[in-house]
Amino acid sequence: MDVKQCDRCGKFYELYDHLKSNCIKLGKETYSKISWSEKYEYDLCSECMKELLKWLKREGKA
Repeated sequence: MDVKQCDRCGKFYELYDHLKSNCIKLGKETYSKISWSEKYEYDLCSECMKELLKWLKREGKA
């Protein structure tokens, strides 16, 4: 059993559907390339991931 803690809400959860992501990774973009030397990784429970995807969809329409 692989248990994670959500970096957003603090809830403990087991990894969910292996076909869906439970983590988001962000990198810092520079003028000529993406620099992964400054990377951030966040584990998200299914509820927080759903909220993030909903927010990203809404922002994409603005």
